[in-house]
Amino acid sequence: MKSLLLLLVAIASSTCFAKPAKIPGTDIDEKILELTILEITEPTFTFDEFKEKISYFDYYIGGYPPRFKSDEERDFVYNEWLKVVSEAEAFGKKNPETENAWFILSELYRQGHNMDVKGSAEKARANLVGCLKEFRKSIPCNLSASYLYLSIGEKYLGDAEKSLRILRQEFLPNKNAEVEAGYVLLYIYKKNNKMAKKQIDQFISEFPNSNRVRDFTEIRKGLEGPIKYRTN
Repeated sequence: MKSLLLLLVAIASSTCFAKPAKIPGTDIDEKILELTILEITEPTFTFDEFKEKISYFDYYIGGYPPRFKSDEERDFVYNEWLKVVSEAEAFGKKNPETENAWFILSELYRQGHNMDVKGSAEKARANLVGCLKEFRKSIPCNLSASYLYLSIGEKYLGDAEKSLRILRQEFLPNKNAEVEAGYVLLYIYKKNNKMAKKQIDQFISEFPNSNRVRDFTEIRKGLEGPIKYRTN
């Protein structure tokens, strides 16, 4: 849900679903990165430490386009991410089929997808399918699912909407900014401009201090144009 304005500009300006040569908003070339998992027998991170790492990576690769200032910064984040996701795979083997392990792996691989790491979207989805099969109302896994499914293609909008619906119900009687922002994107991608505008107005009214208000205000002005998906 981060970098929403740049995301929509990149999507709307794509031609025949082709990815641009540069990461939108930068002079950095797009590049497919390899998924090279390190062999780790014993994970050294706790669940809380994994969450801290995920929060750290969120600044750079929490959404598309990633927030890299240079090729060197991308290389640094990529190498650090590889270490953490390798630790997470080891954590998953030690804690198989648990909500915590599935969440950690799904979020890290979702971030990897935003960085164009080969195969990351598929691995993120596989972990989410496992988590939501066993923990249908999991707040962390449904949040991760909503982020992923809103970014990987039109055929997954139904999955995104299912997770958003569950999350909206779980947060009652309160409204959650992440969930309500997700509905904005959902309506945009469904080309339901009327509902998108209404949802943006409601979001701004309910979360006037959100750092998304400026982006949503700009997005609302351009909802009449066609929206396309970037290539995964």
